[in-house]
Amino acid sequence: MTERARPVLVYVLMVVVGAAAFLYPFWIPGRALPNQAHSGDAPLVAALAGALVVGAVALEVRRGTMNGATIAILGVLAAIAGLLRLLELPGGGNGIFFLVVLAGAAFGPRFGLLLGLSAMA
Repeated sequence: MTERARPVLVYVLMVVVGAAAFLYPFWIPGRALPNQAHSGDAPLVAALAGALVVGAVALEVRRGTMNGATIAILGVLAAIAGLLRLLELPGGGNGIFFLVVLAGAAFGPRFGLLLGLSAMA
């Protein structure tokens, strides 16, 4: 696999996993039996998303687009985003989206994607 295709593959896989995690409840029948409940699947999807974020950060460090300071900023902003999930905005929104959009505008779309996934996972 070429050096250029590897990050693209990881980011596409992250988007597919995120979209599948979002659309997954719509695939489940409205009235499932108790033994068919999928409540245990959420930690598995979160672990998969977290592993993909770690892999994407490792690829970005290897390519030289992220350094230690950028990773530290990503970690701090992910922790702040985790706290912002507790705040409820008018209309039922969360403050996490405000932070992710601003960080994506300031640091670039890849950083925003990594921040959003690491904050949600």
